[in-house]
Amino acid sequence: MKTNVFKTGSLFTVILLGYFLIMGLPLHAQESKSTSEKWARALTDQMKEKLSLDSQQYSKVYDINLKYIKKNMELQNSSARRMEKFKILKANMEAKDKELKNILTADQYKVYETMKEQLKEELKEKYKNRT
Repeated sequence: MKTNVFKTGSLFTVILLGYFLIMGLPLHAQESKSTSEKWARALTDQMKEKLSLDSQQYSKVYDINLKYIKKNMELQNSSARRMEKFKILKANMEAKDKELKNILTADQYKVYETMKEQLKEELKEKYKNRT
């Protein structure tokens, strides 16, 4: 029974980590300000391509990405317990999505949501094939 709980928890962790890899959470414990800016720029460039962001949207999306990358990096380096970190990461993800929803058009937001769902499915498949 414990094995199943562990596998379920691991799957969820893998999905969450994958989401943040794509959505902007660096895995390195020590990151500089310039690195967080590089991550935000790379993520925003990817979103510009996939979502056809205009210049105003690009600037706002960049600011949002940078804000949450910094928050998540601080959290990653904190001494909070794993479950507490998970709750905060989830809240950050929801807050980021809410902010993006105010900037993106309805069609762009649908594409953004689809991108997130595709990532989850890909990670589930990778996890299934791993064991």
